[in-house]
Amino acid sequence: MFSSSLYLCEVKQLFIIVLFFLNALQAFTQQPSHYIFGESEFKGVDIYDIIQDHSNNYWFATDKGLIKHDGYSYLKVECPEMRGFSVFGFEIDAFGDIYCFNLQRQVFRIRDGKMELYYEIPDEMYFHEIILGVDNSNNLIIQTDGIIILSPDKAKVTMLEDGISDSGGIPISFNILPDGSSVTASSSGNLIIQKHGKIDIFNYKNSFPSLGQSSFTFRWVDFKNLPYVLNAHSMELYQYHPESSEFTFVKQLTKTLLGQVFRFYSAGDKLWLAGNEGGIYVYDSDFNPLFNEKPAFSNFFISDVFEDREGNVLLSSFDEGLLVIPNFSLQGISLPMNERITQISSAGNDGIFLATSTGEIYHYSYGGIATRLFRDDKRKPIETMAFNPVNRMLVYSVHGGVNISHWDGKKLTHRKVFAGALKDVAFIDSKTILLAMNNRIERLSLAANNYNLHALDKLDSRAFCVGYNPLKKTVYGGLSNGLQLLFSNGKVEKVKFNGEIVFANSIQFYKGEMYVGTRKHGVLIYSNDHLKRTIPCDGHVRQLEIHNDQLFLLTSSGFYVGDINDGRLVKFNKSSGVVSDVISEFHVANGELYLTNSEFVEHISLEDIFTPSKKIAIHFKEISVNDKATSANFFEHDQSKLRFEFGVSTLRHRENIQYRYKLKGYKNEWQYLSYDENHVVFNALPPGNYTFVVQSKNGEVFGNPIEYSFEINSPYFQKWWFYLLLLISSGIVVYVLAYYRIMQIRQKNVERLSNQRIQTDLFESELKALRSQMNPHFIFNSLNSIQDLVLKEDTEASYDYIVLFADLVRSALNYSNKDFIPIEKEIEFLEVYLSLEKLRFKEEFEYSVDLGPVKDISVPSLLIQPFIENALLHGLIHKTGVKRLDIKFDMTENLVCTIRDNGIGRRKAQEIQERQKGFHESFALEAITKRLDLLNLQSGVNSGSFIINDLYENDQPVGTEVVLTMPYKRLY
Repeated sequence: MFSSSLYLCEVKQLFIIVLFFLNALQAFTQQPSHYIFGESEFKGVDIYDIIQDHSNNYWFATDKGLIKHDGYSYLKVECPEMRGFSVFGFEIDAFGDIYCFNLQRQVFRIRDGKMELYYEIPDEMYFHEIILGVDNSNNLIIQTDGIIILSPDKAKVTMLEDGISDSGGIPISFNILPDGSSVTASSSGNLIIQKHGKIDIFNYKNSFPSLGQSSFTFRWVDFKNLPYVLNAHSMELYQYHPESSEFTFVKQLTKTLLGQVFRFYSAGDKLWLAGNEGGIYVYDSDFNPLFNEKPAFSNFFISDVFEDREGNVLLSSFDEGLLVIPNFSLQGISLPMNERITQISSAGNDGIFLATSTGEIYHYSYGGIATRLFRDDKRKPIETMAFNPVNRMLVYSVHGGVNISHWDGKKLTHRKVFAGALKDVAFIDSKTILLAMNNRIERLSLAANNYNLHALDKLDSRAFCVGYNPLKKTVYGGLSNGLQLLFSNGKVEKVKFNGEIVFANSIQFYKGEMYVGTRKHGVLIYSNDHLKRTIPCDGHVRQLEIHNDQLFLLTSSGFYVGDINDGRLVKFNKSSGVVSDVISEFHVANGELYLTNSEFVEHISLEDIFTPSKKIAIHFKEISVNDKATSANFFEHDQSKLRFEFGVSTLRHRENIQYRYKLKGYKNEWQYLSYDENHVVFNALPPGNYTFVVQSKNGEVFGNPIEYSFEINSPYFQKWWFYLLLLISSGIVVYVLAYYRIMQIRQKNVERLSNQRIQTDLFESELKALRSQMNPHFIFNSLNSIQDLVLKEDTEASYDYIVLFADLVRSALNYSNKDFIPIEKEIEFLEVYLSLEKLRFKEEFEYSVDLGPVKDISVPSLLIQPFIENALLHGLIHKTGVKRLDIKFDMTENLVCTIRDNGIGRRKAQEIQERQKGFHESFALEAITKRLDLLNLQSGVNSGSFIINDLYENDQPVGTEVVLTMPYKRLY
């Protein structure tokens, strides 16, 4: 049977090819848009039946046994008691248990993913045909040569042996009716109705006048919750009325299947009729034939039709896998052999034009008939095509350049050919066309018998697309050197976006705005020739169209549909029902969206494009610990490697599915995975309490999350009692060692404290000695100053000097016993001293003290005065003219005091002392150096030092500068 079918198919294909080339009239086959699933997995496998369990896993009854598909892998499920391989006849009960049988009289049950032998039909009840059903009481009903009723878990087994054989016939069809009763048609013309274990018999032959003497006529199907039968003898469809056991004629279906063994299905609100010669006939909800009453998928032997929970219709086959129809609204058009659609264009209300890779143009009517209108002699692909419904002109590329033809609804009338490679077309009006050519943009004017072609000189680069704004009469040119705008006054402006050149691939005018599809910047929207807004998208835009405020975009990353007002784009892919995510061209015409790639053309009504995303249920497939499956929630500390495998079983939404997960107690941030990445591994979790949360994401819609909580126990050495025991034991050891050590340390501390006290006393004594040694030195210098005033007979100055000197001596004696004094007291002391020196030097001496931001600190007492004294004694005393002394404080990381004079400098002062044979090394500087060393030693920080710098101007000494870094203490 199958070899003859293949032979007939080959003859049919040859006949089609010959007819195509001879008559130029081709019926492009229509059928539901679909894709093949499991083609390699089911190669060489005959699928008999399909079903889906309550966890959305798919089960396949095949000649190779029972196969389960969970959305990721295919698993053969076996039963040790099973005789043979082939299984048939799926049925599922309300609890989710699945039943099937084999030809060895064995009935199997699938529960929790495992297959078990459930029942063996007794020899005396066996018939070569077995049919299973589940009634609304969840009883399993087995129809064979008699009826066997198994209550749930076989608590009760009822065998009804009478009624079929006794009626003089054999069972030919079986169905479970909506009220839970079962009805069996026998070859003798009787209906055997079983309800609640009771049998009623009715003769049905009188309801079918055309039945005659034929047997095996019934094909039951439940459609729209009503039972129907098809009379195979006449292909007449009847509705069955259980209350009266009568049949009402509905319609006569196709007669093509007369004489064949056919199968009858209901799925996707459609009736499906499959014969034994390949293909399947489809009828709508009103029993009208679809696809011009031709069989769809004529190259496939369809063995079962099943609608899953997502609305996909699955057609199983022998040796070819599954044909999946995600969206019946999306219709496919089968192309002739070796053809590829390169361009699609509207033909007004007449249909569409299809251009091919072999240089042909077809007119495709909505009745499914394609008429060839044009063939390029060089068989060059037609890369550009556009139709103007106003003047009914079709513009398209050919091997010699550009063709312009007139369409009268039946044929194309050739008008003119222009040289050049056509890339895009824009219609200005019924008589003017803009042509984007490979080297320029041209304006074509149409007249009755005259065609004027005028190049737009200012748009003379290679063009990819062109657009026209009728409101502003401006031309948009997508050129090789960027998007350019040609104004009506002849001015050209290069369009930029954020300072970058814009490269355009597609331009459309819509409702007063120009939409430009670019390679890098998404869609740019211009109003009055000024950028108004943008619509970002992934990848570069290859093609765009706008219809009824809907934006259609073909980009390098896929096909998108969105609203031009909010700019939100939705990817149109396999989840939407498209056969392939690879789209090469599209066009919107007459309320339909047409899509094509190298293998198919699909079209769908614009009203059916958007379907809201649904929540997709997710489940755990397996949880393992240390690579072993587990269902526990408590683990030891060395069981720290956990693997979570999860998934959703979906065919429609695979392209849109993502997962997100987080492990509470470890990382609370969501992590995202693709559909194929359906597992997470944590290699070494520390002890603690955790909750693993995972959920699916279908587009923008999140499914309900699932959770798994568990605890990893701490090792014994991290238990509280272990720490307590360790603490007590350690405490005892430490106490013993500490007691002995304390006794040693106590003795050493006594000795150390004694030594420290002695050392401290020595430091203090030495500092005091230094301060006390400074006082006589200072007093001696002051008395010298008084003596100098007396000798000069300056009585008034001498008196003032003595008063200030007394105050100075009193402060010096008071501060000499203190290590640190407030800086304000130090400044007061310096002011008194400088006042004394001012009396001595009269008006020749000027000084300033700048405390700056320094406050609330204390400094070493009497540390600055010796530097001032040295400046006066060695630098300023020999200075002629104004003698200047400046003291400035600054606080950075340390306290710095800068003392600057405009004296004669250290070198000249030393020369004067040497001539006077009075050279004297300053005792004060030696004392200060030693004092700073003691302070640094006492504090442990080198915070005190000084530097003396000689100041020069034009290589002449102009003074001396002392930079004193001082230790200090905060007062607050």
